[in-house]
Amino acid sequence: MIMLLCLFSNTVLIAQKDSRSFIVYSKSVYEAKALMKIGQYDSSHYLYQVAFKHSSNPFIHDLLDAALVSRKANQPHEVAKRYFEKAVAAGLSKVRLKKNLRDRALYPAVLRREILEGYDAINARYVEEVMVSEKATVARIIKRDRRSRNFWGLLTSFDKKDLINYKEITKLCEAGAWPSPHTMGQFKKKNKYDVTGRITLVFLHFNPQQIAKLQPYLSEALELGLIMPDEYARIMDYTSIKLTLKQTYGTYVKTAGKRPSFLTILNPEQVNERRAEIGLKPIEQYAEDRGVSWESY
Repeated sequence: MIMLLCLFSNTVLIAQKDSRSFIVYSKSVYEAKALMKIGQYDSSHYLYQVAFKHSSNPFIHDLLDAALVSRKANQPHEVAKRYFEKAVAAGLSKVRLKKNLRDRALYPAVLRREILEGYDAINARYVEEVMVSEKATVARIIKRDRRSRNFWGLLTSFDKKDLINYKEITKLCEAGAWPSPHTMGQFKKKNKYDVTGRITLVFLHFNPQQIAKLQPYLSEALELGLIMPDEYARIMDYTSIKLTLKQTYGTYVKTAGKRPSFLTILNPEQVNERRAEIGLKPIEQYAEDRGVSWESY
């Protein structure tokens, strides 16, 4: 009970300090993940509920984690079922759904059967809502980007292909067709959820001038909760490194050498303020997750 009261107070403070929904969502999720790791499942599930109240489009991987936590917290079957249904409505593949239902101790036969039987009807509604033409454009952009960087792509100009992609993405943005949950993509590689298949990876191949022009659209996507804070930070840090050899949010870690270390960070004493502004966890927690010593930075 004391733990729940502390978490409730902390969440209220988050909302008071910054009422932007994506900030509350992001902070609640990374706190929920931290509690899940140490077995505080009731508290973790509570924070997932807080997060989802602040987003109309929760990310699929967060919904799947919430379903897992709900079962470990001994919540009713219907709670996990609702999380899975929301994930399917966001484009979760049946292959990945089955993979997440494998633990028969957590997901008894009756629950697995109900979830799988409802898949086709929910997925059909998702397919109807997908903006087919825009999603096809995004798929083409990603495919062009990948092909230009394989063996045969080495024979062509990266810059030429990247310029084509930049123009197509800009056109989508200016038409108001991007960002959206569907055109952002829940693209899959061999039927597995793969964050590198999201269109945000393509932005890493644009030059700083192009990123400067697209930055307002990326900020909009972040505010709407359509891209993850770490995706936004990765793009901005990559661009900042190109310009100044320093990163803004501390996304990139150098693994060469005896010990992994952060690439140079701009004004490191202020990095947590910048990270908090876009919903990222403190650099100390991120460093721990990556196995890097922040104290020695």
